[in-house]
Amino acid sequence: VIKRSRQFGFASFREYFFWLARSSKRQANMLACKVSVGQLLFLYNEGLLGQFLSQPKFIHIVRKDTISQAVSLYIASKTNKWTSEQTGIDVPIDYDKDALISIVRSICFQNAAFESVFQLFGVSPLVVSFEDFVESPHDWVKKIGDFLGVDNLAYVSNAIRYSKQADQKNEELISRLRQEFKL
Repeated sequence: VIKRSRQFGFASFREYFFWLARSSKRQANMLACKVSVGQLLFLYNEGLLGQFLSQPKFIHIVRKDTISQAVSLYIASKTNKWTSEQTGIDVPIDYDKDALISIVRSICFQNAAFESVFQLFGVSPLVVSFEDFVESPHDWVKKIGDFLGVDNLAYVSNAIRYSKQADQKNEELISRLRQEFKL
């Protein structure tokens, strides 16, 4: 946002958002954005959802396994490696039960907050679990296309640049955390 605002001389987020919407629309005349619940509420409070997007559709991507998601976030926050394309930094990853539980709590809070906002907006998002998508990407891309009203949306496997980052360290932390809560 800052880089483009400086480049084009935008004086407000509203100016940036309208530029983004105009320059990002493609054949389907749609704008897609990845947003947090806080960012979504900001867009709403600024009047940008109602003013610009007459009938927005939402796709809520969730993880079925919040423990694995929390461990991945924990490791990424330590290594600064958020995607498989980044190199990050090589640091020891120590087990920290309190930090991991805090991340799990945050993930659960964010998902619940999204649910509440969708209810307030009176919309029914398409909920896609990461695990289901990975298991059947062709089917899910078709479902997403149907939901958005985009004909012939297709999964192109060689267009995906990212790969799974989880390794033995993830498994070790997951196992250790689950052991602490064994009944």
